[in-house]
Amino acid sequence: MKFVDINSYYTDPKYLSIYRLLYCFFLMFFIGLPSFTWLGSNLDPFFSPPTWSLSNLFPGFPSKHFFLILSLINLLAFVSMFLGITKNIAAIVFTVSSIIAHNFWYSFGKIDHLLLWYTLPVFLSYAGWSTHFTIFKNSDQAPLDKRAKDRIAFIMSLLALFIAFTMFTSGIQKLMGGWWRWDREAVRFQLINNYFTMQRHEFFAAYFLHLKSHIVWKFMDYSALILEIGFLFAVFKRSYFQFFLLFGFIFHLSVLLMFNISFYANVICYFAFLNFASISYFYKRSIFSRFGLAYKMRLPVLITGSILCVFWLFCLWYRQSVFRLPSVIDLERFNDTTFQDPSPFAATSFFFTCAVMICLALAAEILKSAKKF
Repeated sequence: MKFVDINSYYTDPKYLSIYRLLYCFFLMFFIGLPSFTWLGSNLDPFFSPPTWSLSNLFPGFPSKHFFLILSLINLLAFVSMFLGITKNIAAIVFTVSSIIAHNFWYSFGKIDHLLLWYTLPVFLSYAGWSTHFTIFKNSDQAPLDKRAKDRIAFIMSLLALFIAFTMFTSGIQKLMGGWWRWDREAVRFQLINNYFTMQRHEFFAAYFLHLKSHIVWKFMDYSALILEIGFLFAVFKRSYFQFFLLFGFIFHLSVLLMFNISFYANVICYFAFLNFASISYFYKRSIFSRFGLAYKMRLPVLITGSILCVFWLFCLWYRQSVFRLPSVIDLERFNDTTFQDPSPFAATSFFFTCAVMICLALAAEILKSAKKF
């Protein structure tokens, strides 16, 4: 008996290639790319890496030239991945350079939730996300045999398991921390801590701060526990997993509105499991397909993205004190050396765009299902 429906995770490489552009678009337009040029040996007094960090292999921070080269390699790998030039190699270099750099970034004691988005390219590069919509015309678009399809389905199921496990570990920590206890209001405690200690007052934080209903707060506690722990048990079938991804998006949107924390890394990865086939079905029956806009927009999109990447190269060389290479929306923060996370406007725009895309995908799925009856 098969406990996991691996075949349900199969995704056509054409749709994975669309997701590759979407992944890069999210980073370039809303999020930006981390810069590691601000790190260097002058920060050695603050060097305190976690026990299992790769940075423990070093006595302190390497020189600034090391991080400049590492940032350059990371950026060039991202550009190659976006253009689909080197396929698997670019994704591997991007992930490895990101892991090495973030190990040093986290050597100050604080660890962020960015693991998913910079490890995802390795998974999808072997699933064929660089076979279509590249800078070259002669991409590998040969029909796939059953063995190749099984391999893609297996890789996608592994990615789903990886996402589910990260959520599961977060849920277990909450469970062990007593979130299940009826006399505790864990979400409310986190809100108060974020509001007064971290000074995060944007969006609806002030409204929720005055919310007194114990039942509502416990509903939030239990919802978070069920969602994060339940992710691992939803991996058995793609449709179940997509259901949890949908509510995961709602969960992360709620975290943004309440705590002013944007878990964009998770949301970006969720879109790898979007039903692109349903969207394609909807597109083929729209007026846009008559003009072949999807294919004609390939080169303009790739060229526009490349221009931004050239600007990022300029930033790496002339603005080595910044934490993040600015996205299109946050270009005005180019000179802000404290710029670590996307601005509230960029985060809101990102989640709004994601919400619109999810609604379009659901509408396409409904229309496709209605045609069968």
